[in-house]
Amino acid sequence: MTDEERNWLAADYALGVIRGAEKAAFETQLKTDPALAASVLDWQKRLSAFQPAGGVPYPTMSETEVDAALNAVFQRVFTEINTQFDTPQQLPNPLQKLSPEQISAMRPMVSRLLASYVVLLERLKIQQAKMAGAV
Repeated sequence: MTDEERNWLAADYALGVIRGAEKAAFETQLKTDPALAASVLDWQKRLSAFQPAGGVPYPTMSETEVDAALNAVFQRVFTEINTQFDTPQQLPNPLQKLSPEQISAMRPMVSRLLASYVVLLERLKIQQAKMAGAV
């Protein structure tokens, strides 16, 4: 296994997407491989901003700030979509149709989605560097 493959496996473990026998085998390897353990620890630190602290998603943000951030993301996406068409489609913001309880229930999933996005961005940067011949 290459160092890069080990790094991405460590990222997957930190995200919690490794399951069953693969997870057990990985955890066995962690006990004897300090470099792999360090990689997992590094990913856990990098992704810790997206993990709930004390059961509260986004511990440094108030619920109002989280709602505003989610709304801003949707607005940016819709603006980008609308600029792709000659005649703007004016898509409605789906958050406006959700109750506060439904939005609250989405927060843990959004946290995991953002953490996964960070890992995917990292992978994309590495791939782009390889394609450019920089790695």
